[in-house]
Amino acid sequence: MPWGIVIVYGGIGVVVVLLSVVTYLFAVSSRKRYRCPSCGERIRTEYLDAAHCNMCGAPLQQEM
Repeated sequence: MPWGIVIVYGGIGVVVVLLSVVTYLFAVSSRKRYRCPSCGERIRTEYLDAAHCNMCGAPLQQEM
């Protein structure tokens, strides 16, 4: 088997794995968690800023 083909396919595999890891880390960092101080409802969002509770309408507090 020619080593050039192995190197090309190995390089493509490494690039795919690295892009997958970077995409996953970006998605995890964009997740936000909120908790309602009135009713205790917990809300998780991605790419969204929640302001009020869906259950009681009270302002939410962001959890870290």
